[in-house]
Amino acid sequence: MAPLKETENEFEHIADLDKFNESYQIDKVVKTTSLYTIKLISGKQTPDFCREVLLLEHAPAKPMQAYLWTHKVNANDTQLEVMRKISSALETRFENERKKLI
Repeated sequence: MAPLKETENEFEHIADLDKFNESYQIDKVVKTTSLYTIKLISGKQTPDFCREVLLLEHAPAKPMQAYLWTHKVNANDTQLEVMRKISSALETRFENERKKLI
């Protein structure tokens, strides 16, 4: 498993989720918590060809926000490897968001 290049924000904000949903389909819900949901998605024109990761933040008293992970999921990675990569990116994202509030 190749290490990911750490960036300040590995998630791109999706401004129009309805329009985004027209081009993508949900392949699998990977994780759901009270604050966010992680889904594996693929393009409707290329299902299962190149999976991507969708982050839905649904914090209490805030409107839901959607983000696309800037890395693609390697078809050869195990689910555990994928979850480790996503967890690391999420940890970095939430830590950076926390620092902005200080």
